[in-house]
Amino acid sequence: MSGKFTKEKMADVLRDPALYFKAPIDVVRSPILSKDEKIRVLRTMEHDARDLAVATEENLGDGEQLDLHDILEALRELDPELVEESARHKGGSKLA
Repeated sequence: MSGKFTKEKMADVLRDPALYFKAPIDVVRSPILSKDEKIRVLRTMEHDARDLAVATEENLGDGEQLDLHDILEALRELDPELVEESARHKGGSKLA
């Protein structure tokens, strides 16, 4: 990938980040995305991971899981306060 994402391409990335990024750290390392765009992509990944975890608990998942810990670590690398905020709002535990 080179250059900037168009508005349409960014919408595609937000719709399914896994098509564009193999792992959350790849989002952090992307030279194409701004910090705000990286946060938006990682938040989408976080939301997807939480939804998949619930589906799996209810035996509705397809077995493919996003690693929430890796996503939160990637967010922490961009801005540590984002992870704290996420833990407070989602009722999750803070990472050490």
